[in-house]
Amino acid sequence: MTTKLIAVYTTVATRADAQVLAKAIIEQRLAACAQLMEIESIYAWQGEVNQEAEWRIIFKTTSERYPDLLKTLQQLHPYQLPQICGTDLPTVSVEYSKWIRDNILPK
Repeated sequence: MTTKLIAVYTTVATRADAQVLAKAIIEQRLAACAQLMEIESIYAWQGEVNQEAEWRIIFKTTSERYPDLLKTLQQLHPYQLPQICGTDLPTVSVEYSKWIRDNILPK
């Protein structure tokens, strides 16, 4: 059975933090791609409503690599309680799917 392709999302406070996490994950071949984008988040934290500029990172990988990706993000992430979540990518071109699989380490 072929493992599923997934996108894994996290957020950090700065572009520099996003670049550090993205490069670490790609260098370890836990994901084939990391996309960084500036966003604005409104969230509850410790009884307060906060509004902050953040950077979202979207990693493209496989469900098989997710446990190692999660562990690495948890070790390197600067947030006390980081958002780390993923979603299946059920419709991906054959060529892009192959590229993702070719650029991550097999489990």
